[in-house]
Order: sequence, then structure tokens, then C-alpha cells
Amino acid sequence: MFVDADIAWTAEDEPNLGWARDTNERVPVVRTELTTFILEVFYAVPFQRPDKNGFVGANLVPGW
Repeated sequence: MFVDADIAWTAEDEPNLGWARDTNERVPVVRTELTTFILEVFYAVPFQRPDKNGFVGANLVPGW
């Protein structure tokens, strides 16, 4: 299990490092995932998008 955060911005729209769940500003998106190894199957929950449910995905990941 791990937690990560991402943020995107442009020259016109600078990031806001504040924590907000319901905003149109460019704030970090924080989520957690449960993972395995070689075949990474995950269920991700975006903490700051309360109107969105979690989602399932899969990746093939090398073991090195």
C-alpha cells in the first residue's frame, strides 16, 4: 500500500498547495493504492474528489 500526491499547472494557472476537496483550483490530488508486484492490480481512491468513486486498474510491471 502506498499514498501519493500529484499536481499539474501551467504558466497561467499556478498551483495552490492547500488542501481542498471541492474546488476548481489546481490543488494536489492525494490518493492511496493497494498493490501487488509483477502484475500490479490496484484500487485507487482519490481523496479530494468526493463526487468520484474509487477505480480499479492493472499494470504489468517489471520486477527490477
